[in-house]
Amino acid sequence: MANRSPETTVKAFLAAAKDTNLTLMASYWGGASGPAATSKQPPDYEKRIRIMQKYLTNDSAKVASLGTVDGHPDQVMVTMRIFVGKCQNSVPFIVGKWKDQYLVQNVDVTAAASPGRPCDDQGNPM
Repeated sequence: MANRSPETTVKAFLAAAKDTNLTLMASYWGGASGPAATSKQPPDYEKRIRIMQKYLTNDSAKVASLGTVDGHPDQVMVTMRIFVGKCQNSVPFIVGKWKDQYLVQNVDVTAAASPGRPCDDQGNPM
């Protein structure tokens, strides 16, 4: 897991979500105290991981863009194009360096498709 790039960290996080592997998701998500899987932080991290997994389960995903995070030179914005059925959504992830690896630190799940909600032929939620 060490020395992953921001993009490969997000791809691995999404692959774990697709596989319903909450433990692996928690190893790619965390903050200043490290991966949630080992730091057990925040205290409700298991609930947060379950919610993220529901929203981020996908058929496929690809990197749409990389960018900076204003005021946070140690973080990278990785925007992913996530495909679920006919739905296509751009979902921003904030990824930060922790020791010799990157961790997903924040994800806007509201930008992802709502679980169980279909989309029209253009990929827009119905």
